[in-house]
Amino acid sequence: MIRLIVIDEDELVRIGIRQMLQDSKLQVVAVSDSGARILAGIEQFQPHVILLDMPLENDDSFTALRQAKSKHPEIPVLMLSTFDDPITASRAAGLGASGVLLKPLNRKQIIQEVKGVYKHVLTEEIAEQFVTDDNSVDLSEFTVIEAVAARVLKRHNGPLNLSSLAELPEAAAESLSKHEGEELSLNGLTELSGPLSEILSLHHGTLSLGGLASLTTQASKSLSKHDGTVRLSGLQQVSENVAANLSELRGSLILNGIQDLPDVIAERLSLHRGGDRHFYELLVRETVKVDRYYKVSATSPEEAVEIVSGGHEEGILREWHEDIDYDNVSEPTVYDTSSNNALSLGQVTHLSDTAAGHLAKHPNLTINIDNLPASAAQILRDAGHG
Repeated sequence: MIRLIVIDEDELVRIGIRQMLQDSKLQVVAVSDSGARILAGIEQFQPHVILLDMPLENDDSFTALRQAKSKHPEIPVLMLSTFDDPITASRAAGLGASGVLLKPLNRKQIIQEVKGVYKHVLTEEIAEQFVTDDNSVDLSEFTVIEAVAARVLKRHNGPLNLSSLAELPEAAAESLSKHEGEELSLNGLTELSGPLSEILSLHHGTLSLGGLASLTTQASKSLSKHDGTVRLSGLQQVSENVAANLSELRGSLILNGIQDLPDVIAERLSLHRGGDRHFYELLVRETVKVDRYYKVSATSPEEAVEIVSGGHEEGILREWHEDIDYDNVSEPTVYDTSSNNALSLGQVTHLSDTAAGHLAKHPNLTINIDNLPASAAQILRDAGHG
């Protein structure tokens, strides 16, 4: 059942919509003659779609639309209008409206338009169908995600493709940051705020943000705390400050969209610390028939053991356990799970000899030297790259 809130000054319109949708899969859960309390209505009734009249008195409809999309970008809003006014419709679209329904309304029109905007919403019910599947799950057909659906998906243990989400509410990001799978693809995001990047940096697997054409200094600083691979293949250039922040990343850094790499940026990226540290998983077998695992970042297996045995919680990136059917104790077993912590610059074509000299110092550089000037390519070959 698709839940609707209807906001219209005309009581006959409100009553008419409710009556028209009886015995359909659309349910009007609340009505109002004003947009002033739209946020309270959303919190109370949890609608899937909002029908909002325009214009309401004192420009109230656009104020309500702006508030709804700012706080709940995942909820589609369809505007209701008596007039076919392109200027007003364009203004509504600019504020996030999904479309306009012209009055007089009819049952078929409402059902068709509501289902049209709602079919791309990833709901809790849909998420539940995939959460027990440990394989890669492709949910790229969905452009909007409900916060409750994200809470379900955090239990999924395989790669998760959400590459058509153009916006990600912070409430949904909080849940997805706890996703236990090895990759989270959010390639539909074209902007990344500081708070959102801070939340996503808590994800422990590969974080794919290939839709970003630019990255702020604040966002790059947050992403530098991420302990897995970060894919930023949509970036064609980065500032010196962003490069310096990304060099602090503890996992692999993929920047395959950059073609022209200035000397100063190459110098910053050559300091990428992923090559100096490793990720280790420690298995500790306990007497209570439990295998306890820890993921830590360290320079050696010995340091990894010390972090766990010494109870240095700030060094433990992740902790989990599995029940076993036998009972014995053993020394911690250490597994290196670093995946080489690479710096990938696969599309670079313009590289000076100075820049090549900087990059040659990186312990695990991935670059297509066949695309480079001969002298720069030779510098990298001499350093064992390519």
